[in-house]
Amino acid sequence: ATAAAGGNGEKKQEETAMNNRLDFGAVESLRVDVISETGWFDDATFKADMVAYGGSEQSQYRVAWTPENAGGYSALLTITGLDGAVRRILLDTGWNRAWMDEAYARHGIDRMLERGEIDLMVLSHWHLDHFWGIESTLKHDSRLPLYAPATWSSEDQALLREKVVIRVD
Repeated sequence: ATAAAGGNGEKKQEETAMNNRLDFGAVESLRVDVISETGWFDDATFKADMVAYGGSEQSQYRVAWTPENAGGYSALLTITGLDGAVRRILLDTGWNRAWMDEAYARHGIDRMLERGEIDLMVLSHWHLDHFWGIESTLKHDSRLPLYAPATWSSEDQALLREKVVIRVD
């Protein structure tokens, strides 16, 4: 599935992107730089938040998470093709915007986004610690193409509706 950042799209635009896929073919190398691997800081706090709102079967959107406990996952993938061409992909955007702002600054991701050095963003899945920090990415490059799985809920769509043009397979 895909979503292109930068405003609201029409249904016709969404339909034309139905078969978009990323295919890099054979590559010379793949480098993975982890920007943040801290989903949350304290397991006991995370579990207490879940239990207080109905347990693990509850939607992540219905839990009042403890903001100070949120971190998030994000990585920069650098792919060098057999022809020497380099592509950079941001994998996931973390959870807590303040945490991700600091992580992006520490690793220079904010400047890379501003200079257009990152080609696209991929969301691995729709868990809060992988994409709720999307504003930390889009404030540096609001037109960054976004690829995401088609397994999202209406709540995921609502969170992104004002931030990106949504295209799904």
